[in-house]
Amino acid sequence: MPHVAKKMGFLALVVAASALTPCQLRAGPLTALDFGSVGSLTFDGGGNFSFTNATSGFFAGSSLFINGVHGGTGDAVGATGAINGTFTIGTVTTSGSTQSAVVTTTGSPNPATLTIKDPGSGTGVFTADIAFLSIQTDVVSGGTTGTVAGAGTINLSNLSYTGGTNADLTALASAQGGEASLTFRFTGDTTKNLDYLKANQTSISFAGQLIPQAVPEPSSVLLAGMGVVFLGGVRFLRRRKLRSNLAA
Repeated sequence: MPHVAKKMGFLALVVAASALTPCQLRAGPLTALDFGSVGSLTFDGGGNFSFTNATSGFFAGSSLFINGVHGGTGDAVGATGAINGTFTIGTVTTSGSTQSAVVTTTGSPNPATLTIKDPGSGTGVFTADIAFLSIQTDVVSGGTTGTVAGAGTINLSNLSYTGGTNADLTALASAQGGEASLTFRFTGDTTKNLDYLKANQTSISFAGQLIPQAVPEPSSVLLAGMGVVFLGGVRFLRRRKLRSNLAA
């Protein structure tokens, strides 16, 4: 009997390990959505920033649009959206040419939200709560004609898509969560670092990417469950053997 328990234990470990192998994790066919700005990233000079929507034309009421799809069907290209909320820049830390700070959501709505509407005549709407985690700037080339590259990190939660049939937005909403990366760039002026953006009014265009969080495949969940069952069987056999030895 001990050798049976050992074999079952070994099998359980193999099954459990295979169930947790990173290659078994995916977010479905969709891996990322690229977006560009139709509004602007606006700094108010008081340490806060927000995303300003376009006020006229086709993109009125939107600050961004989807201009690329990775791994999906491409249905989301042309979708328009907005980031709603006000964000406050915390204490700026300087390391060489890089400045960074933690960001908190202030004002209303709180949490801040991301909304994306179906392209064209579609009626679907994707929504998510967002937490803007950090922002940084880096002088990537020197001199008066240099460039300041900026970046931000955003977490997505409570993803939802209703009222439509867009395959890409459906896939994004089906993820457990997600993240967004944001980039912006000042060319020809190396003074516009994070200290400057915190203390001065300015606006800039932006771009970024939405990345859904990986979801375990059903087969992975099943294998993990099988591993638990096998481990339970091993424990049962060991306890029965112990009781048998004590009775003898």
